[in-house]
Amino acid sequence: MCHPSFFPGKVDLGLLEVGLGGRWDAVNAADPVLSVITNIHYDHMEWLGPTLGEIAREKACIMRRGRPAVLGAMSPDAVSVISREARDIGTVPYLYGSDYTISVQGSGFSYRGRSWKIDNLKLALEGRFQEKNAACSLAALESLGELGFTIPS
Repeated sequence: MCHPSFFPGKVDLGLLEVGLGGRWDAVNAADPVLSVITNIHYDHMEWLGPTLGEIAREKACIMRRGRPAVLGAMSPDAVSVISREARDIGTVPYLYGSDYTISVQGSGFSYRGRSWKIDNLKLALEGRFQEKNAACSLAALESLGELGFTIPS
């Protein structure tokens, strides 16, 4: 537990990044209102397992019963594993490609979510994968808005 003097003001919403997987990471002690799994890659295999399915299962442990979970663009195998884990704990994942998506237009892109539609977005970051990362962030913000948080436009 952090000493209260570290947080002199009230925090309405904090962002915690998982450093290693999900199940065994220290931030798993938190009780999130929303979980985001951006992608599944072959990383930390000595702790998380040798397959994308095993890695996905470990990362799925950050989700909480009845709380939204946003999944970034990832392999169908990873989506399948995480979706099964989500069903088992009673949450419904918000999926890239069906619940939210992007369309690339020249040097920019458009975002389409459950209710948000944003056109003519441009990023300063290079790489076409960055648009999918940005879409995942927008889906998380959209989900927070659905939970009652004020998201400025």
